[in-house]
Amino acid sequence: MVDDGSTDTTGAVAHAVSVGDPRVRVLRTEANHGKGFAMRSGMLAAAGELVVFTDADGAYAPGDVDQITAAP
Repeated sequence: MVDDGSTDTTGAVAHAVSVGDPRVRVLRTEANHGKGFAMRSGMLAAAGELVVFTDADGAYAPGDVDQITAAP
């Protein structure tokens, strides 16, 4: 998860999730650098056979990842 300089509780919520799930890592910047920077930072820091990007706006739920990655 990339927290690109948020000023709300995003960082604290992300940290709480990461403590309970070793698959989740939080990257944080102090100042906002924009969506492109956040996406690039997250993708470059990611590891694994499959890397998936999603916005926090709920366009699809994390539970939908299997269905999305199976799409032709």
